[in-house]
Amino acid sequence: GSFARLGGGGLRVDWRLGDDSRLALVANLGSEPLAEAERPPGDLLYALGPDAAGRLAKGTLPPWGVVFHLARGAAADGGPSVGQAG
Repeated sequence: GSFARLGGGGLRVDWRLGDDSRLALVANLGSEPLAEAERPPGDLLYALGPDAAGRLAKGTLPPWGVVFHLARGAAADGGPSVGQAG
């Protein structure tokens, strides 16, 4: 998998699954809105926080917001490069 810190309290983690699909987590672990968030490719699996999925589509994430996306097939190859988790 891979990870990236976003702003002061944000985190993005990507996992490549056994079937080559990609699971992505974007979380704001802070008490202020996160303005440096980017929506991962794929379908929304889960969102927590006031309109977290809608706000992430606009590049922000509410305080304590969490969003998971799952990309399958060609969509799993998209997304930004981030640090490697070992």
